[in-house]
Amino acid sequence: MIAPAQRSTRSFLADFFPGYFGLVMATGIVSIALNSAGMYLLSNLLFAINLLSFFVLWVITILRLALYNTVFVQDLTHHARGVTFLSTVAAMCVLGTQVVVIAPFLAIADALWVLAGLLWLVLIYIFFAAITVAEKKPTLATTVDGSWLLVTVSTESLAVLGTFIARGDYLTLIFFISVCAYFLGAMFYILFITLILYRWMFA
Repeated sequence: MIAPAQRSTRSFLADFFPGYFGLVMATGIVSIALNSAGMYLLSNLLFAINLLSFFVLWVITILRLALYNTVFVQDLTHHARGVTFLSTVAAMCVLGTQVVVIAPFLAIADALWVLAGLLWLVLIYIFFAAITVAEKKPTLATTVDGSWLLVTVSTESLAVLGTFIARGDYLTLIFFISVCAYFLGAMFYILFITLILYRWMFA
């Protein structure tokens, strides 16, 4: 028999919402804004909170993948929940921008940008593959919502961090990738905001 505490932990990990990385996104944005406004103490405090939050959320995500991989994969390929995994990419890039602006430890920001880019490639492929090849597709009214704009947000976040870390021998390459990400994100925005508005007005 599973003890209540064990059931509670199991339920928490199995049902953990991947979009919680939005906490890192929002906290990082406020921290950067406070730094720009000269409120360095509050900015640094939020930076510390963000580092802890980022670490804890990744520990939970890795534990969930290891212990409940079936549920994890189901969420990853789900029409509604799958797109929320892209909040991990945006969280990495926002944190990387914080590192550049507040720390600055450019090597860490470089690593976050590269990892975020690789993760974006994997997640964006899985998301579009899942919504394209699924045999049973849900209706537009039950699927498309504002969370789908994470496709745009994650793509644009790569462009933002890229402009912060571009330097040296890779200056031109990183700027080129950032510009491509910017225009790709804009294209995604036009596509998905059209679907969202269509659902809002007609579905």
